[in-house]
Amino acid sequence: MRWFSFRQNNSGGTFVQDEDVDIHVFIEADDAIHANEYAKLHGIYFDGVSKGRDCSCCGDRWYEVDDGDYDVYNTIPDTIKHLRQYDLNHAIYYFRAGAKVYGRNIKMDGSFKKVTLQPGATITGGIVLPQLGRTLELL
Repeated sequence: MRWFSFRQNNSGGTFVQDEDVDIHVFIEADDAIHANEYAKLHGIYFDGVSKGRDCSCCGDRWYEVDDGDYDVYNTIPDTIKHLRQYDLNHAIYYFRAGAKVYGRNIKMDGSFKKVTLQPGATITGGIVLPQLGRTLELL
């Protein structure tokens, strides 16, 4: 399992920042094909210019990842090494198990302050928590 990095291009001079996407989005997946498909489920699209959503001068807002990309990481701390604190505050991490963590809730050592659970999310020990969108405060 690896972390695939999607960095948003500020097409048209703006970034889209909401509950699903931010400047940096990291997706945990087995391979690039799965990472790209999972990204689409969370508001990332790869056809912005051709569909008229993004500025043709600036280019597409998002680009698909590839297994050979240089910004594919093995661990969350590996991703943090490449982000400054400012960038970490503008990142979202999607875990394969269904959890979502906002970068502002990740400490520089890679530990978490808060985790938001997605549908069917699991946590350590395989416990399934059905409460959608529930946020756990971690000590």
